[in-house]
Amino acid sequence: MADKAKKARRQRTGAIKFMQHILITAAALLVLLFLAGSIVIINDYNGNEIYQLSASDQTRPFEDSVFFNTVLGRETEDVLRYVTIRTQLESKAKYDPDKVININEYNTRYYEINETDPDSPKYYLGDLLKWSKYGFETKYANLTEMSVSGNYLQGADPGGEDGYYEEVLVNRYNTTDGHPLEYYAEYTDDYVILKENLMTCAGDLYSNYNEYLKFNEYFDELNTNIRYCVIMGSGRDQVIYSNLDLKTGDIAGIKDTFTKYGKYIYYDFDRMMYETNTAITESTFNSLMNKYKYAYPDDCSIYIAADMTMPADDALRSAHKGFVSTFVPISFTQVAGLVSLCMLIYLILLVICTIREGVEYDEAGVKHIRLTEFDHIPIEVWFIIFCVTITLFIAVPGSLIGELRYNADIKYQVMDYLKDIYVYIIFGIVIFVFDVIMLWLYYSLVRMIKARHIWKQSLLYKIIQAVKKGIYGIYDNGNVLLRSVVPYVGLLLINLMLAVIAVSGRLEGLCVLSAILIDTLAGIVIFKQVKDRSDIISVMKSIIAGDMSRGVDSSKYHGDNRELSDSVNSIGSTIRSAVEQSMKDERMKSDLVANVSHDIRTPLTSIINYVDLIKRENIEDEKIKEYIGVIDEKSQRLKTLTEDLIEASKVSSGNVELELVKINLPEMMTQALAEFDDKLAERGLSVVTRTENLENGNLMADGKSLYRVMENLLGNVCKYAMTGTRVYVDIYNTLRNDNSMDTRLRITNVSQTMLPEDLSELTERFIRGDESRTSEGSGLGLSIAKSLTELMGGTFTIYSEADLFKAEIAFKSA
Repeated sequence: MADKAKKARRQRTGAIKFMQHILITAAALLVLLFLAGSIVIINDYNGNEIYQLSASDQTRPFEDSVFFNTVLGRETEDVLRYVTIRTQLESKAKYDPDKVININEYNTRYYEINETDPDSPKYYLGDLLKWSKYGFETKYANLTEMSVSGNYLQGADPGGEDGYYEEVLVNRYNTTDGHPLEYYAEYTDDYVILKENLMTCAGDLYSNYNEYLKFNEYFDELNTNIRYCVIMGSGRDQVIYSNLDLKTGDIAGIKDTFTKYGKYIYYDFDRMMYETNTAITESTFNSLMNKYKYAYPDDCSIYIAADMTMPADDALRSAHKGFVSTFVPISFTQVAGLVSLCMLIYLILLVICTIREGVEYDEAGVKHIRLTEFDHIPIEVWFIIFCVTITLFIAVPGSLIGELRYNADIKYQVMDYLKDIYVYIIFGIVIFVFDVIMLWLYYSLVRMIKARHIWKQSLLYKIIQAVKKGIYGIYDNGNVLLRSVVPYVGLLLINLMLAVIAVSGRLEGLCVLSAILIDTLAGIVIFKQVKDRSDIISVMKSIIAGDMSRGVDSSKYHGDNRELSDSVNSIGSTIRSAVEQSMKDERMKSDLVANVSHDIRTPLTSIINYVDLIKRENIEDEKIKEYIGVIDEKSQRLKTLTEDLIEASKVSSGNVELELVKINLPEMMTQALAEFDDKLAERGLSVVTRTENLENGNLMADGKSLYRVMENLLGNVCKYAMTGTRVYVDIYNTLRNDNSMDTRLRITNVSQTMLPEDLSELTERFIRGDESRTSEGSGLGLSIAKSLTELMGGTFTIYSEADLFKAEIAFKSA
């Protein structure tokens, strides 16, 4: 039944784990499906671009979507840049290689205040483009510190001693005035600035020229659905930049022309007027053209429209196609809700499995942790497997994603692959396998933690234990010199070496830290040795106090402590053996006494009965009567002795049934005195009872046994007290250390004979008060009284003052 229960429990746990794999796979597939279903690839000026659709676009038409306005905004920014480049490369809206470029003014075009020297160098646009295309050539020349001139540069002697070498530009082209660049520099620093401005201006214009060629094709009216018109100036100075064939006479109705295309943007700089039927706000438009505002004068108007009939195959058309063809079955909110639900259930199942993992119960209901073979591998190996898994399933895909960000070809191939159903099947299998491996590792770690199996199973622990075993082996088998002097000298040498290294100025902090660590470890070892010795001494004290069950685990100690612990165990074992043997002998004696007493009792009873029968016969011979009287007396005495032996045997072995009840000591003592009244009177003994110091006379004891104690004490008085004397019975209370109260009974009488110095012998078996007591008593009365008192939880004490014999019993007051 237990095996079936375990099997059923494992099957339930396995089903839960399988459900976890399904949940995480479903959540991952939902995310991938949503991402793939919300991604559109368009081909704009910069090439293929990936856009992710907003969840809010699902309920909107394309022309009102965030996606459309994003694409239009990108196209608008490209138009603004294109027109900016046209202002640099064209004159009257036509490319002009003879356009004059002031290099200083061009390089300061971004500044709010553009104050340039009108006499600064000017070059033809075509010369700058060719100069940048074919490259700049430089050479070293000897310049003076303060001035520079064209003639000096051309005829400088590289070996001159009055100047210094400077890298100068070889003038491929002169300025529009026919002068070389150095003509415009009075000082060497001025020349260096002009040279940098020239190279920067030419390089930037050449880069813009390449963009210009590309923009010309991209924004050709036949290749794009974007229509633009930028009007700068007025009158004869008016310039129109557009991809439409507009005449000056068409300017009046241009706004109506652009609004008819569908979506449009109109901006008038002079009147600060902005109109649009798109979601692109004026602030967004200003931010788009912020870096190009130097190219747009105050008397400028901008018209941009998107032809929504989309005759051209451009970015807008591909965006519209992707928008209407992209299938997103559920919204972002629904995907987020389903994924969150899957993960919540996954975590709940994870908690349940974590609690139940590895826990099993045996037939007795005792819980234990079940470990698999894999759980016994070192934790270092577990960690390596974990790292390899993470690398394979996370780092590799992560690096692939990073590659996708910079490699457009791979990125768009992956986007195409996402349309294939097999990609989702493979992705689901990968996620499922990854979760299986990770949960397998996780639950193995849980089992090892529950079983407290990690540290002792690790390679580091095994290495440390091997080193400790080697060190302790040397330490345990070495002599006193090896155990004490060698470690001390080694510690001194290590500290000395670290001090020398630190004083030499190298690795001071590391040396100090190492010294502190080593000395701390040495202190811990010394402390452990002292603590171990203290534990051994504690066990010794317990053995001395009578706790023979204590022992020392010698395997925990080393060196002197191991020898000491072995000695303590040997002493404890010897004492335990001696005590056990003594107790065995005592039990044998008690059993012998009991058995012999029982064997004597049967014939003795017959003797007593036959003596009684003989006494009933009419015997006239006085001599025989006297003999019969002696036999009767001795048989009765033998009977008493036998009964005392049996009772003493029972008491010493603890074979007495006690029923502790609340008893009033003065009342019981009065009853006992009443029974002994005749015997006391025969000896002329008068009893004086004193209870002046009694507050509580109640105690907990067995009534029959307590009465037997009183009988033994009073019987002892009747037998051994001096005739004609007083017997004092004191019943009183005393306080304990814990403020509780004892109830005591003390009987004092004058001894008929001299008492021995050691009264403790009187409580031993078969010992009488004096050697002359041969006719009365068995020598067991006080022994039985003491044993019965102690069995009931009380104390029994006898002591003397000169000829006064005192016996006292005490119980805790009830």
